[in-house]
Amino acid sequence: MNLVVLGATGSIGASTLDVAARHPERYRVFALSAHGSADQLARLCRRHRPRYAVLSSAAENAELRRAFSGIVAGNVKDQGVRLIEQHGPFELHGDPELLRPLDGLLEGFIRDRRMKIAGEYRPCYRLVA
Repeated sequence: MNLVVLGATGSIGASTLDVAARHPERYRVFALSAHGSADQLARLCRRHRPRYAVLSSAAENAELRRAFSGIVAGNVKDQGVRLIEQHGPFELHGDPELLRPLDGLLEGFIRDRRMKIAGEYRPCYRLVA
């Protein structure tokens, strides 16, 4: 059975995810949502591997920027830049309906100067459907 857990970072969500983790043969976490706590939602995503995750609070933008900054060329360290030059950009695989808005969100952060990028923005990734 596929589960969609609204309020995944709250106490009821935590209890639901605990039951799902104890019975993986019966339950699959399909989607998670939270109003805040981007770090906690990210941990839950790593553990339960949902297809979708939604963070509804605009107040979490700073945490999202920190989470995404690792895949923006201006924030990649020298060794990463050399690897990208040698092997090409990182490939982000996933659902196009999720990846395209992510790409737009990153571009918006750059355009609005919410991420500190010196020079021209060049993604160090490419979207692969």
